[in-house]
Amino acid sequence: MRILCGMLTLTLILVPFAFGQDASIGTRAVDSAENLRQLAQAYYAWRNENDPVGSSSQGLHTWDEKLQDYSESAIAMRRKHLAETLAQVNSMRTDSWAKDDQIDWLLFRSQIEGAVFL
Repeated sequence: MRILCGMLTLTLILVPFAFGQDASIGTRAVDSAENLRQLAQAYYAWRNENDPVGSSSQGLHTWDEKLQDYSESAIAMRRKHLAETLAQVNSMRTDSWAKDDQIDWLLFRSQIEGAVFL
């Protein structure tokens, strides 16, 4: 399934991903394109729920009646989540991946870096 994310299209498989995965797990399992897809799917679900106005403007009207929480604690939690997600993406070894998967990794990483920058 292809999911449109802003102006970028990434190939994603809709599989839930458990955050907090131990980084000491074998690198083959963690450094797979499938895990990138799972991480991306979990991130986009989190992003949509944590930015209800943004998700509504992109056509997902699940949280139309809500506004983003701008409390200090909510902002800190979002920043922490973004930093953890970026660390997971940056720790992936992509050398042996197919070219398309490496491009997906690079595009996804740039999206996370953009969110961290804001």
